[in-house]
Amino acid sequence: MSRHRSATTLTVLTLSVGIGVVTALFAVIESVLLQPIVPHQDRVVRVSMLDTARGNFPISLSLPEFDLWRQQTRSFDVLAAVDHAATGNIGVVVSGQVSAVRMSPVAGDFFAIVSRGRPLLGRWLRESDAFPGAEAVAVVSEGFWRRASGGDPAFVGRRLTWGGNRTAVVVGVAPADADYPLDT
Repeated sequence: MSRHRSATTLTVLTLSVGIGVVTALFAVIESVLLQPIVPHQDRVVRVSMLDTARGNFPISLSLPEFDLWRQQTRSFDVLAAVDHAATGNIGVVVSGQVSAVRMSPVAGDFFAIVSRGRPLLGRWLRESDAFPGAEAVAVVSEGFWRRASGGDPAFVGRRLTWGGNRTAVVVGVAPADADYPLDT
């Protein structure tokens, strides 16, 4: 090794780069593929209604149908709803500023399933938030909260506006690990 310093240096450098690349690749694979999307993923199932007349084509539940399922279930600890059909990119106005966001309507105990604890600020959704006549509320992501308000704790209680006339009051801020559906 002392006679062939350049070969030794090249070998050590090659090994170092190889180990670094493998370590970085494993970290990415572990965080993207091996970590569950939601905590206790082995206990989470997807429940849907099927249109048997069309060959078991999944169809969406209405909010009253979902509420009926939630009230009558004996097989599940909690039920939550995600409206994947209405998930999409929208422009939200906060304090006169427009921000592009990805929104996903949810109901029930959604955050009890996808979160790993308490919100960063405020609260999660409540059953009473879905009652007819209740004011529309929103739980925003940590990323949106930081972009829209610079991390201002007084953001909870502000009104979001989208689609010209739709509004919701921010009741909570979800931590970054509650990222389902992805990027919402």
